[in-house]
Amino acid sequence: MFSSRAVIPVFEQKGVRTLPKCFRSFHKTCRRQNLPKSWLSEASNVVYKKSETFLRNSYKKVGGLVQAFDDLLGISGVQEAQSSVKKAENDFMKTRSQVQAAKTALESVQERLREVRRKLDRVPRDDERYLALATEEHRILVEEKKMKSDYESLEALERDRFALLSGAVRDSHERERARAERTKHWSVIGSVGGAALGK
Repeated sequence: MFSSRAVIPVFEQKGVRTLPKCFRSFHKTCRRQNLPKSWLSEASNVVYKKSETFLRNSYKKVGGLVQAFDDLLGISGVQEAQSSVKKAENDFMKTRSQVQAAKTALESVQERLREVRRKLDRVPRDDERYLALATEEHRILVEEKKMKSDYESLEALERDRFALLSGAVRDSHERERARAERTKHWSVIGSVGGAALGK
C-alpha cells in the first residue's frame, strides 16, 4: 500500500523535517499563488486513492492471468485433485483410528465375557453367585452384540473411505499426467514460435 509519505518524500535533517529540492520549489510557487494550505494534503490523498485503485485493479488482472495460465496448463486441476486426495486421506485415517478403537473395546468386552464364563463353569448352579454371574454374562453379551454391530459398520465405512481414497489418488495421477502432456505440448509450441520469431 502506498502512503502519502511515499508520494511526497520527506527527509529529516538535524531533527527538522524538510521536503526534497524538487518539491521545495513547487511548495514555494504554491505559497506565492496563495493556494490554500490544505491543497497539498488533498492532492496527496487523491494520488493515494488513485494509486490504491490502480494497484487493486492490477492485482485482479494479474491474478486473472495467473489463473488462466494455470487452467491452460492444467495446474489448477492438479491442485484440486491433490486437495481431494488429502481430504480423502484424512477421512480414511480418521475412520481407521475409529475402527482400531472399536476393535480394542470389543476385544476388552470379549475378554470380560470369557472371564465371567470361566467363573460360571466353576460355580455350582445352586450357588447364589451363579445368578449374579449369569446376569452379568447376559449384560456383557448384549454389550458385545452392540459393539460388534458398531465395529462392522465402521469396517464397512473404512472400506468405502479406502475406495474413495484410491479413486482420488488415481484421478490425481491422471491429472498430473495430463498436465505433464500439456506442458510438453505448450513448450514445443513455444519453442517453434520462438524460433519462427527469431528468424
